[in-house]
Amino acid sequence: MAKNSVPNFDLPAEKMFSVQVGDRLFRLSGASLSSDAPSYFTCFFAKDENDGKILFIDRSPVVFDKIYMHLQGYHVSVLDEMEFIYLLADANYFSLNKLKSQLINGDVFAKIGSRSFRIPRKLISGPGNYPNFFSIAYDSLLRDPFGIDELKDLLRPPPQEPLIVFSRSDALFEELLYGLQGHEIVFQNEKHRENLLFECRYYRFLALEQKLVNHKITVNPFTRAEEITINLKDVKKQGLLNPSPNDGSQDFLVKYSRPYVDESILRDLIVQVENTDINLLVSKTSKMVSLFILGKTARQIYKLFSTLTNDIMYEELKNGNETTPKVTMLVQMIGCNCVLNGQEMKADWLEKIINEDDSPEEQMLRESELPDESLYRIPGPRRAIPSLPPPSVPENKDVIAIRVLKSQWSFGTRGQRLWMNGRKLTGVTDCMSWQKANAFI
Repeated sequence: MAKNSVPNFDLPAEKMFSVQVGDRLFRLSGASLSSDAPSYFTCFFAKDENDGKILFIDRSPVVFDKIYMHLQGYHVSVLDEMEFIYLLADANYFSLNKLKSQLINGDVFAKIGSRSFRIPRKLISGPGNYPNFFSIAYDSLLRDPFGIDELKDLLRPPPQEPLIVFSRSDALFEELLYGLQGHEIVFQNEKHRENLLFECRYYRFLALEQKLVNHKITVNPFTRAEEITINLKDVKKQGLLNPSPNDGSQDFLVKYSRPYVDESILRDLIVQVENTDINLLVSKTSKMVSLFILGKTARQIYKLFSTLTNDIMYEELKNGNETTPKVTMLVQMIGCNCVLNGQEMKADWLEKIINEDDSPEEQMLRESELPDESLYRIPGPRRAIPSLPPPSVPENKDVIAIRVLKSQWSFGTRGQRLWMNGRKLTGVTDCMSWQKANAFI
């Protein structure tokens, strides 16, 4: 087309048409009206009986100012979520498909807490961050009310409301946007991190969540392999891999890749557990060491690692109406750094307990620091207070039960076999040591 040629518009390009919106009169050329056609305007003025007439419309002239600029070929800039919803409503009302498409495919406007946000769509459209809270909300928000059967006969459909989320923190959301832009978020403390992770899950920013979870990536100087240390509660099963061949010819460590973040990068997985659900049992009779894992931690381990192997001993213990999950795991403690009852153990402590009678290590773990309870007995009638050991933790003199308070573990595999390797742990064997480890608030 030649530079100065005039396109074949539905309306005469140079003819001026009058549109009265509310209390204001707007004059537009046929070229302007036809720039987003077919529309309410072109359908009206294309009829011979409307030649020379003024089109009266009972809508907002303030909103129509932006539509006027759009029809003249200017890019329309939206200020906030209210202006967005007003423009969208009138784009539907006037059947301006180009303007509607520009609004739908443009930035996302929402009010979070007490602040208005303009969210670049590309920030929330990547793998793992889409679909999300906003894309799902916009699916219903952006529906043309004139296309709904129940509303099509109404002169004016019910007003649409903008996307407003009063119940969330605008300050935290601003930090999420900062992270979505590729910047590093500085955490004030672990509570601050947990709050941001909660917001990520609320808005379904799953890729950003994986970037924010507490983790540490290191290179083991002895194996030269990359390791990732991460809290058990933050591990996702889709990131786990058992690299061991099915014939069980070689031992491997379970690998992990953070979903949406690490892509094809696989690292040796080290999980951190920060509760007392794990019990380390040392049997002098069988000369074996095993783990009894209870409660939420047992359920998490079973759900995660049962996708890699069928070698997990899982059961549910019933106590009246309550059910306690339990996992029994074999464990290797070679090279594990252990602090028990406040004392750092030597490398051969476990071997001495298993193979020697009354070794100093065993005496230290078995001795009770509690004085004679009769000295502290409260006068008067005694009331029975149930005090039971954790379910299925043996009370046996041949078994030393260590309550693990905080620990790190890797997972070894050989074919379908699975076991845990102790890396670092803190534990107690008696109540006094537990209370000593329990810091003041």
